Amino acid sequence: MKIACVMWNSYARLLKKAAADAGHELRMYPNTLLEQHPERIEEFFAACRDADIILLHRTLHAFWDELEPEIKKLRETKPVICIGRDTTLWSLSNVPAKVVATTYTYLTNNGEANMQNLIRFMEREIIGHDISVNPPVDMPWQGLWHPDAPHHFPTISEYLDWHAGRSIPDAPFVGILFPRTAWASGAVAIETALIRELESEGVNVIPVFTYSVHDDTLGAHCMADVVGEYLVDSGKPRVGAIIKLSPFLLGSARGDFYGHNPAQAGIDLLTQLNIPVFQPIVSHRTTIEQWRESIGLGSDIGWAVALPEFEGVIEPIFLGSSAVGDKEEREREPVPDRCQKIARRVKGWLSLAAKPVSERKIAFILNNNPCANADASVGGASQLDTLESVARILQRMQQAGYSVIPPKDGKELITTILERKAMSEFRWTTVPDIIAKGGALALLSAEEYEPLLADLTPKARAWSMRERLSLPVSPGAMRWSVSSQNGDVMVPGVMVKSARSFTTRSAHLRTSISLPTGT
Repeated sequence: MKIACVMWNSYARLLKKAAADAGHELRMYPNTLLEQHPERIEEFFAACRDADIILLHRTLHAFWDELEPEIKKLRETKPVICIGRDTTLWSLSNVPAKVVATTYTYLTNNGEANMQNLIRFMEREIIGHDISVNPPVDMPWQGLWHPDAPHHFPTISEYLDWHAGRSIPDAPFVGILFPRTAWASGAVAIETALIRELESEGVNVIPVFTYSVHDDTLGAHCMADVVGEYLVDSGKPRVGAIIKLSPFLLGSARGDFYGHNPAQAGIDLLTQLNIPVFQPIVSHRTTIEQWRESIGLGSDIGWAVALPEFEGVIEPIFLGSSAVGDKEEREREPVPDRCQKIARRVKGWLSLAAKPVSERKIAFILNNNPCANADASVGGASQLDTLESVARILQRMQQAGYSVIPPKDGKELITTILERKAMSEFRWTTVPDIIAKGGALALLSAEEYEPLLADLTPKARAWSMRERLSLPVSPGAMRWSVSSQNGDVMVPGVMVKSARSFTTRSAHLRTSISLPTGT
């Protein structure tokens, strides 16, 4: 039996394995493959003409406008099973509705047994072979999992009972929310790597798999409800932080993803918990190889960064990828050093929460553009009054117990910055002048600065201060803020009290996005 298939990559691994184990041929074309490589569409059509069954998971991607007319021709001679989250998309099918609905259940339930029986089901119902087939197996829509556990856990008490034998004494707990599809398909390399790093940092973990979206017809809970069920006890969080690996909003519901004020449920939850919620990026559009060669996230920004930030989540650090690139199948894959970075960042936030408020050190980084009028560009941000915002935040911080003397308003703040020349503008303002006016927060020697680059990629480390300082500087050239007296790195800014500071970005950060700030 030959099957031509357009499917989400999250189903590809188990579906191809099930077909191969049964001795059948399945040609897989993930949705993102055809979206990013439309030149492969003709190849897919050729596979359909040679196939015994055409299996489609219909989405709203634009390439379906090209697929649909040809599929309508092919279904005159080929059996077509077309499913999708919206049942109106099933109309491309030409097999009995019961076959389509059962196929959808096998796939949605997911898991190795369901994929094996889906292949047998199509062989029996479409090809006509007289073989036994088990019905779809129900799988949990949410639960707890650990790579070292013998099975998943339906309740938090069962998980904690198992975890008690390995729990790190007196260590904080961190919750991890990750997609159910990763658990059901066994594609948990990213989660496993992250858990290992967290545990190596002395942090206990509570990993929770979730369907991400509330769906009454399935019995699936949204992430906000899952957090309440597993990570909250008597109204108080069991964990000191949460790492959220699904880009869906915490309160997402089937049929109402982007309804009225969709982020409010997440905002309310985060306000109640009052703990940091991290949103690392697991790209479904960019492979790790593509990311390493790129200068940013590209099309992932809207879905994986901007949308979740409406709820107040933080630190969108690239963690791994589920993208297929130009391949028909690719495993979800972590970036090991980024797993380590995220684990250390989480531990740092946990340590910060345990530190007395009056001893915490906070830095505000303001943008300024020396290529424009420097005085007018300090703290520039489209449609935002950053200076007034910083002043008001500092006032709230003082009320909360931080050792800070806030400016009375944004005008006082900018006046202080300008009087002290505390900005990275080196065409008309010399470094000695900035230092003399009190606008230098710190002077770091190259030997002090270079260790800060140790965890960066080789590409970023190429901009190390030692290499930069070995280059001649022409008068007026825009360079990193380097003291002309001894080659030290100068960090411009103003001090409030006890190392509380406002800092401005270096000039070179605008022209070389690979260069670290060092602050």
